[in-house]
Amino acid sequence: SHEEDGRVSITLRDTTSEARLLPFDEVLVTMLHELVHFEHHGHSHEFYSLYGALIKEACATLSDVEDRQQLEVSLRERIENDEQLWSKRMLWRAFRGHIQARKAE
Repeated sequence: SHEEDGRVSITLRDTTSEARLLPFDEVLVTMLHELVHFEHHGHSHEFYSLYGALIKEACATLSDVEDRQQLEVSLRERIENDEQLWSKRMLWRAFRGHIQARKAE
C-alpha cells in the first residue's frame, strides 16, 4: 500500500511461510504498482501507461539480472494475467505503450 506522506509498505515474506521471502519479481511488481499510485489514484490508461514505462525502465537498469529482457516479458505477462488486462483493451494498450498518457496542461 502507499501512504499520502510518500511511504510505500510492501510485504516481503510469504504469508504461508514467514521463513520464506517472496520472489524478487513479485516484490518489484508490487513496489512499482504502488509507486504509480502516487501519480494516478485509479487504474486508468494513464496509470497503466506509466506502470508499463516503469517496468521497462526498472528492467533495463537492473545490473544484477542476467536476462533483463526476459524479466520484463515475465513481469508484463504476470501483470497482464493478474489484472486481466487482456479483457480491458484500452488499459492493455496503454500498458504495452501503444497509448501514451496525456500530459497535464
